[in-house]
Amino acid sequence: TAKSSHPLETDESGFTMLSVELAKSGRAKCRATQQKIGKGEVRVGKEVPNVYTGVGTTTQWYSLAGTEQMIRTGRMSISSAKSLTGFQRLSASNKKLVNDMLARAKGGPGGDANSTKFPSSPAKSSTKEGGAQSAKMSEEDAKAVLQGLKSSGKTQRGTLATWMEGEPLEQGISCIEYARVKKPSNCKLCYSRIAQGDIRVGDRQPSQFYYGMQTRWLCFTCAKGNISRLSQLMNWDRMGYDVSNEIRAKTNELMSPEKEAALEALMVPVNELWDILLAEVLLDEFIQLLDLNGISATALRIEKRSIDMALLVADAILNGLCEDCPVCKSAGLLGLSGRVVCWGFLGGFTKCVFRSDLDSVERCMFRVPADMAAAEWMGAWLRGAKAHCMVVDDAAPPLFGNREKKAKKKKKKKGKKAPK
Repeated sequence: TAKSSHPLETDESGFTMLSVELAKSGRAKCRATQQKIGKGEVRVGKEVPNVYTGVGTTTQWYSLAGTEQMIRTGRMSISSAKSLTGFQRLSASNKKLVNDMLARAKGGPGGDANSTKFPSSPAKSSTKEGGAQSAKMSEEDAKAVLQGLKSSGKTQRGTLATWMEGEPLEQGISCIEYARVKKPSNCKLCYSRIAQGDIRVGDRQPSQFYYGMQTRWLCFTCAKGNISRLSQLMNWDRMGYDVSNEIRAKTNELMSPEKEAALEALMVPVNELWDILLAEVLLDEFIQLLDLNGISATALRIEKRSIDMALLVADAILNGLCEDCPVCKSAGLLGLSGRVVCWGFLGGFTKCVFRSDLDSVERCMFRVPADMAAAEWMGAWLRGAKAHCMVVDDAAPPLFGNREKKAKKKKKKKGKKAPK
């Protein structure tokens, strides 16, 4: 797509166009602070690919305070106010507001760099090759680009253990997960009950009733004898260390005792925090928490999956927030089972396949609202944690603030539905 000749600013991906204007209606919320931007207030627009249609772009709006937060945490880069589209059309007083905000964010004359609690995220490459431009691609184009990236070796950084590198099977025993639905189907071999949260393994075969594949779910006990390598299972890296270890013991993929101990020490704390977060944080609260750190759950297509969002948050709290993906430019990198993977998309339904070892990806601190940091369960976890990469954002809106209101609304709705 041809770009405008105007001096358009980009974020760290080298793709997103930024502009500045006065809010027209007062309906939009700042994506960083979650507060409404009043009519007539100065706001910064971030043009991003439209993940709903896969065609064109949409604009995310940020207040000046939200823009400052984004710059301080490395999620947005603005070289100067003049580089923003629309800056020259602002009044002198509004131009001063923008310049003062940039000075504070960068620690210049208008502010103190040491006043922020949040360290900048690692510097990102400005190269666009095989990256953000693909976010606007069609499904066919994305697949073609993906093949080119694989053949050129740009989808991997660093060295991975051999057992991590295989591709999942397309048919047969080919996926594993913790059952998400409330009433999962019984095991198709032994007919034992699979409860929500239990491990189940998918056997994908051509359907007898319609064109395409269907998945027969098996309990872990029945399926594990038919697994020849761990990486044949889609989502294997989302399992806990005990499951990974048990499968690899059967497939002769165990590493040396020293490496296994290091992997266990890395994975177990994440698994423990993962369980705590699932028990204490609600679905919409995960979305808000990720959004505070510049991660769109919708763009990663996990906005309805508490299990996945909790895993991403657990990794970021313990090990730090990963830099953006060098291939698809999304904020979808996270550490899983001893490696870093990307949950982003190149275009359409074509998933990004970037992989890296843990040492080849830079990280920054993960922000949490003050009420989350002060929660009793968080205090109990912190007392037992050896280290973490979490900082408190006192300016962030409360994470748990709407729970009472939602409970009352739910109770009221139930009352209306009660039989006469």
